[in-house]
Amino acid sequence: MKHLKRVILALCLIGFIALGVSSITKHDNKLKLKDVQIKSTQSDLIQLNLKYDLLNTDLKKELDSKDHNEEKIKQLEQEKIELQKQQEALQAELQAKADRKAADLAKLQHAASITPTAYAATSCGDNQYASFIYQHESGCRTDAVNSIGCKGIGQRCGDLPCTLQDYACQNNWFTNYAETRYNGWYGAYLFWQQHHWW
Repeated sequence: MKHLKRVILALCLIGFIALGVSSITKHDNKLKLKDVQIKSTQSDLIQLNLKYDLLNTDLKKELDSKDHNEEKIKQLEQEKIELQKQQEALQAELQAKADRKAADLAKLQHAASITPTAYAATSCGDNQYASFIYQHESGCRTDAVNSIGCKGIGQRCGDLPCTLQDYACQNNWFTNYAETRYNGWYGAYLFWQQHHWW
C-alpha cells in the first residue's frame, strides 16, 4: 500500500512538473516571436527614418535652389507630414510590442519562480534553483559523468576541483559559478529554462 501511495505521489509530481515546464516553454516561444516582431518593426522604423531624411534633403535642396518649384515644395512638405504620421504610428506600435513582451517576460519569470517548488520532494540542496539545475543536469548525483565528459552534480566540462564524492565542495564550486556567471542561482535557473543548459 505504501508503495502504491509513493507511485501515485510520484505520478502527481511528474504531472505537475510537466505542466510547469510546458507553460514556461509556451511563454518562452511567445517571447521569441515578440522579439522577431519587435525587430521587424524596428527595421520598418529605420527604413522610414531613412526615407524621412532623404525627403528632408530633397526639400532643403528645392528650397535652396534659385528657381525652386512651389508645387514640388508643397508636395514634398505633404509627404513629410505623411512620413511623420507613419513614424509616430510605428513608434507607438513598437512601444506596444515592447510592453507586451515585458508583460510576457514577467509572466515567464513568475512561472519560473513557482515551478522549482515542485522539486522539493527530490531536493538535493537547500536552494530550490540549484536543486532544479542539479536534478536536470545529473539527477543530483555527484559522481555523474555525461557522454562528453562533463562531471559532477552540475555537470562541469573541464577540470572540476573536487572529487566526485564530495557534495559540499561541488556545491560550493557550482554556487560560485552561478554567482559569477549568472549573478546567483535564480539567474542560472532562468538561463537554464531558456537554453536547457547552463
